[in-house]
Amino acid sequence: MAERIKRRSVLAGAGGAIVANALTSAFVTAEDASKVRQRAAIYIPQAPVGRQCSACRLFLPARTSQPAQCLVVEGPVVASGGCVLWEPRVGSLTGGGQP
Repeated sequence: MAERIKRRSVLAGAGGAIVANALTSAFVTAEDASKVRQRAAIYIPQAPVGRQCSACRLFLPARTSQPAQCLVVEGPVVASGGCVLWEPRVGSLTGGGQP
């Protein structure tokens, strides 16, 4: 009898985990899953001039149907933002200094 209770508990727990995973997956795209969280990248919406997303090679400007985004930081970002993963665009005169 004790063995059945253990199995039930395990199966109930596994069912809850599957539901939680499905709900999380519904809100996180596969693309975002491979990206760094904004908090981990120390992303700020207003970075110093010369170290902003708009001057970073990883930044993708907003399009009509999509907000601006980053190739390595998850979620929407803004052109005036910045993070510790900032890399200057090729041929950019900005660079140097710390974020």
